[in-house]
Amino acid sequence: MNILPHKSWHVYNKKNIEKVKRDEAKAQEEEAAKAERAIKAESEARLNLLRQRAESRYKQLDDSSASTDGAVVKKPPEHVVLFGSDQGDRYAKNEEREAEEKEKEAKLDRQLTMYLDKGVKESTPWYAVKEYDRYGETKPDRSKDTKAKEKRRKRAIHLNEDPLAEIQSKMAKREEARKERRYGSYHRHHHKEKSKRTKASSSTSSSSSSSSSIEALRAKRLQREQAERMRTKAYVFGEVPDIKPPDTYHSQFNPTETAEAHERRRRRR
Repeated sequence: MNILPHKSWHVYNKKNIEKVKRDEAKAQEEEAAKAERAIKAESEARLNLLRQRAESRYKQLDDSSASTDGAVVKKPPEHVVLFGSDQGDRYAKNEEREAEEKEKEAKLDRQLTMYLDKGVKESTPWYAVKEYDRYGETKPDRSKDTKAKEKRRKRAIHLNEDPLAEIQSKMAKREEARKERRYGSYHRHHHKEKSKRTKASSSTSSSSSSSSSIEALRAKRLQREQAERMRTKAYVFGEVPDIKPPDTYHSQFNPTETAEAHERRRRRR
């Protein structure tokens, strides 16, 4: 059961398994104590009954002896041992037998009970397992070195927090800011001069290129206007030349033979 293994109510969690075992052991102890109390109460009741019988018997003996002999020395009543000297050892626990019984119960439980899976928290994660080199020996633990480095770093930080170190750091920052201001003003001045020069050169080059392009466009426009005037004049005054397309073809169509054929056809007409 891998559903929510981090919850406290997980069935196969290690803590819950131990808790169940403790509860079972506690219940067994309570049952044993209850049985022992019952046995003890029964033995006390039997003992009281026997004492009463013994006292009544002593009284009868005393009465009979007094009637026969007169004065007889009385013996004080003694404790009657009914179960022998090993009464306490009879209810003593045998640890070896209890261990064997527990082992048998656990074996039977493993055979009959089907567990789905162990808790995820019980398995050791991969990063907690020791690494081994190619010879099978464990790699040296470098956590001590890292701890020493961390301690030295913290010590250095602690020393840097004193007032003298703070004043020195502030003075160094102020000097660095002053140098940056000086360098920045010089750099800005030269950058402005350079940008002015580049702007001037670019403006001259752009003006020259723009003027040349304007002149070329103007010449083309004038040429086009002149051609239009000549064309309109020729149409108005009837001087339109009879322009025929050249009777030529590409070299692959035999232009000479084609021209001769056209000439022969014209003569036949």
